[in-house]
Amino acid sequence: MLPNPVTTKQVSCRSTGAPSDPGVFFALEVVLGQYALKVFAPVVIASVSSTVVCRQLLGDSPAFALPEQTTTSLWEVFAFGLLGVTAALLGKALIESIESVQSRWAKTQVPGWLRPGLAGLAIGGMGIFYPHILSVGYEATNLALTESLTLFMLAA
Repeated sequence: MLPNPVTTKQVSCRSTGAPSDPGVFFALEVVLGQYALKVFAPVVIASVSSTVVCRQLLGDSPAFALPEQTTTSLWEVFAFGLLGVTAALLGKALIESIESVQSRWAKTQVPGWLRPGLAGLAIGGMGIFYPHILSVGYEATNLALTESLTLFMLAA
């Protein structure tokens, strides 16, 4: 939690600058750590304002161009359910691995001022082999949605 309520509200409003409904939930849940009614209205207003400005400047086109999909059998519904369960289990494993790395990293004797540099060096090194991790993610997401990435690259 941020110490100053005004600072908390400002950070929450600024973090929802992405024009989307998920931006509101990101600001409330991740930045604030809770759903507080006193900051809900400013965060929603910030999200709506950013959406209006972005649509005026960039147009009303979607962020991702998806190919048309058709469902040919009801059996696909079970496959989607299995995919959802698999994604949930992988998400849980990801969160646990992040928490494990964070706890082990906190136990090291590396000075606080050196940690961001080491993290940047590690990400930069990975970016040499996997350049799609060095961006915001729109291009990599678009490649994944249009089935342009190999299974190995998706796993990376």
